[in-house]
Amino acid sequence: MASAPIHVVQAAKGKVMGPAIGLILTGVLTLGLVVWGIVQNAAAGGGDFDTKWAEEIKKIENDPNQQADQKKATIDFMNKIHDVVKPLADFSVVFQIGAVAIGILSIIGGVRVMALKNRGLGITSSILSMLPCVSCCCLGIPFGIWMLIVLSNDVVKRGFAAVADGGVGRSEADLDPGFER
Repeated sequence: MASAPIHVVQAAKGKVMGPAIGLILTGVLTLGLVVWGIVQNAAAGGGDFDTKWAEEIKKIENDPNQQADQKKATIDFMNKIHDVVKPLADFSVVFQIGAVAIGILSIIGGVRVMALKNRGLGITSSILSMLPCVSCCCLGIPFGIWMLIVLSNDVVKRGFAAVADGGVGRSEADLDPGFER
């Protein structure tokens, strides 16, 4: 029994390179945006939501460029949406932790797929990167779909299998001699 030809692994690596780079890019940008959001929040003084809300209402009350009826309408609107927005603000820490986890998984998944190792992690990170509320501005959607399509390719599956068993146990008969590159 001969080992799997190197061209199978090379062809598989060639197919996964583009979407893997896209997945890594999505993960890096997601992490960057989370860090940027944390820095922005810290620069704004962080703090309690209700205190910040009250400060914004004070700014509206003290704005000389607004008419009294505009101020009242704006403040009434802000008071109406306060109870809806507050739980979302409280949830932001959980959201940021989830975004960091998905960003890290996207990077690790992309790197592992480039090496034709851990196809399951590649599939998982592709699916998670397609969550539009977490990954970088929906950038993960096209890269995640592309990655799932590529990971379903027979040549790529054979490349993962060849790397997983070091090529041992694969004969020429196991490989499609006319596989597409």
